Amino acid sequence: TTRDAGQLLSSENASDRIGADIDPVAWLFTVELVRSLGLIAATLRTGNMSRFEQARKKLAALAEMALRTLSEDAALVVYLLQQVAEGYARASLYGPIRTLAEMNPEKEARLLDFARDQFGRGRGVLWSSQLLGLKRLVDESSFALCTPTGSGKTLVANLALVKELLLKPAAPLFAPLALYIVPSRALAGEVETKLRSELGQDMIVTALYGGADWGITDFWLTGDEPAVVVVTVEKAEALLRYLGPQLIARLSLLVIDEAHQVVPDAKGQTIERFAEHG
Repeated sequence: TTRDAGQLLSSENASDRIGADIDPVAWLFTVELVRSLGLIAATLRTGNMSRFEQARKKLAALAEMALRTLSEDAALVVYLLQQVAEGYARASLYGPIRTLAEMNPEKEARLLDFARDQFGRGRGVLWSSQLLGLKRLVDESSFALCTPTGSGKTLVANLALVKELLLKPAAPLFAPLALYIVPSRALAGEVETKLRSELGQDMIVTALYGGADWGITDFWLTGDEPAVVVVTVEKAEALLRYLGPQLIARLSLLVIDEAHQVVPDAKGQTIERFAEHG
């Protein structure tokens, strides 16, 4: 790991231990390079920004020094390391998370825990489409995100739940509720499982699809905690038909997953406009 390498490189007898016989300036350059990269990597993983700017400036200075003193190949490697580190810093989930936390500073610790969990799941460095989606989420109340399968739309949807159900002030009489509409039973079960895993400690997560029954005394409808209900299109229609006033009074967010699949009996023009994201 970079931490182990940093300890080795900065130890008193490191040169002897790795069999190195190099110029002292080159040795110090290598030590500082590894230290800077290790600190930036730790920052990206944990979100602790206290020393990040120091490491960032040092790495930029090392890249500039490399252009003047090292061979072209070595200087290029250092420059690429510096640019990759800058790119990862810009794409870190912690940036949007801290922006969202400004809505409710009391929830910042929980949001940082969420971000660390996402890094543990391999989702902490964002695609450009996710960065744009999260910017829209921060700036606006309603938008469509049209990106390919596997490009991270679910993370944006989950943070929409966090924003609307946990960060915004709740209405005085009702806990907020979100409807998460999906086109199939299989997807409903998958979404429910993921939401329970990532946000189950913060809100009620339930799903209604297939033969799942429900009634006006269900806990998700009568409780005083934020709730997200994952439903198929058919169940959503039934809920709104029979419980419309209760739902609308609490409804803070509507997520429509795979929206292009939920238009019933669409005519050719409608299908074409959906395909063009129009």
